Amino acid sequence: QVAPGAGSDPWDASAVAGPTARCCVCEVSFENAEEHLGSWEHYSLFRRKMEAEAAKKQYQADEDTFAARGPWVQDFGSGIVFNHLTLALETVNGGAEGGHQ
Repeated sequence: QVAPGAGSDPWDASAVAGPTARCCVCEVSFENAEEHLGSWEHYSLFRRKMEAEAAKKQYQADEDTFAARGPWVQDFGSGIVFNHLTLALETVNGGAEGGHQ
């Protein structure tokens, strides 16, 4: 009988867990941002949180509503922020990577 992992490729990237991040909306850790952000769980919790934010502002938009500040903006460090509302992925110096400035 062969021991688990014996004979497997030690350089196989799938054998090593990838870096994880923590979602500021869901408060859960994830490895695959695209998978997590596209999940029903993330969407439904984000929608509930944004409903609460809108209610606090009495459903009135202001200049900060879609801005790069607020509880919907997550700083991943290394100069990268993600706006959960606009889906913009930006660098801290203002350069956009998601097609949104």
